Amino acid sequence: MSGIDRPLMPDPKHIAKHIPNAQQMQKRLEQERLVHVLNKEINTMSFPALNLAEDWDFTELWIDRTASPPYVLILLSHESGKTQIYDPAEDYQVIFASETYQEAKLWLLEDEYERVEQRLCAEKVT
Repeated sequence: MSGIDRPLMPDPKHIAKHIPNAQQMQKRLEQERLVHVLNKEINTMSFPALNLAEDWDFTELWIDRTASPPYVLILLSHESGKTQIYDPAEDYQVIFASETYQEAKLWLLEDEYERVEQRLCAEKVT
């Protein structure tokens, strides 16, 4: 169970960067040497329900400054290393989940999100 109970639709302004052989994807591949490519269907990732209230390690805010007003997403990393990204504008639905922080970070950077400078660690809150 992924925690997502609705069909996933990619953000239309970012689709071309992920379509094989699209000009934007080729440009990004030349610049960064790495892109995520969409298949014919979008697969959600399955994770067991995480006890985020007790077992989270850190959280970060990521912002898309190209949107007006800027669009904010919340990244939450579990002590196990699994990471989920939540969209506050969509009732805090999980919009991306990964096994590692690095994978989640690359997903955000591909869509031109920038990390807000400070990270909030669980040990500082408790």
